[in-house]
Amino acid sequence: GDHYSYHYSYISEYSNGGTPENIPFRASLGYSESGMSVGKLGDAEFSLVCADCSGYYDCEDFCQSSGKGSEEESLCKAEASPRHKSPVYRCNCENGFVGPLCQTRPAEGKVMLYLEHDKSNSCSVCGENNMWNVRDLLGLYKYTCLPFPREPLLFEGGDGTTVSRQLGLHMNDTHFSVFVSNNGRFFPHENDDVSELDDARELICSVQEGTSEICSIERSNVPSDQTNIDLAVLLDNNTTSFGKIVDPGDIDCFAKSNLDENQCDGSSNLSLREVYDPSLNKTGLMRVWIQLDLQITT
Repeated sequence: GDHYSYHYSYISEYSNGGTPENIPFRASLGYSESGMSVGKLGDAEFSLVCADCSGYYDCEDFCQSSGKGSEEESLCKAEASPRHKSPVYRCNCENGFVGPLCQTRPAEGKVMLYLEHDKSNSCSVCGENNMWNVRDLLGLYKYTCLPFPREPLLFEGGDGTTVSRQLGLHMNDTHFSVFVSNNGRFFPHENDDVSELDDARELICSVQEGTSEICSIERSNVPSDQTNIDLAVLLDNNTTSFGKIVDPGDIDCFAKSNLDENQCDGSSNLSLREVYDPSLNKTGLMRVWIQLDLQITT
């Protein structure tokens, strides 16, 4: 089919130390009738795009933004350079985004759910291949609290009562925190309006009766790097416990079966419950591990 290519003019800081190292480039891949070619750089044709641009519109095309907040000001800003007569244009990132092109989001990585409900050490799993479930946790505007899973987990307590547990991942300018809540609220994925997000922040991402903050790390007001979060939260039917932090290597799932991501992402209520609902002749939840493998800008 037809093939379109684009050519840009970019400049780089002067270097006399041989081949430049640690210079950020981004690939501008070819576009054809079949769509944009996205993925690892390999045999596909591409051009290298430098992070320092000679023209305003070149920079504007590549600065990454949250897409969630105010866009009346461009992220592309002119800066004086001692190596060039004219200014270079660089990305002025939104708070929490880092990298020369603001390409590193405040939260990246995976959150994985392991449901032990059939027999000991046998788990239904989702999230292992989902790199998008924390994409909207920005620590900006209204995007400061992410329920996980969006449908609360329901255990049968020892006295016949129902024990509800749900994680709240919270991020603001100063901290990233993990909360466990007994609120029992379903937060639909496709209904992230202001009221729903406010409710999530108030109900499961704040210290109050019925919630417990079990993990917290500090963040800088102007993040410049990433901190890896590699842990798991163990939940069970203990009515007085809000779970505990364990090593991911302690997840006791020797047999695994993968769930459809639609059952876990909050697309519809009770879809996750159907996996372990005793009323559907399923075995109720025994234990749950929620594994966090995240990179947080700090």
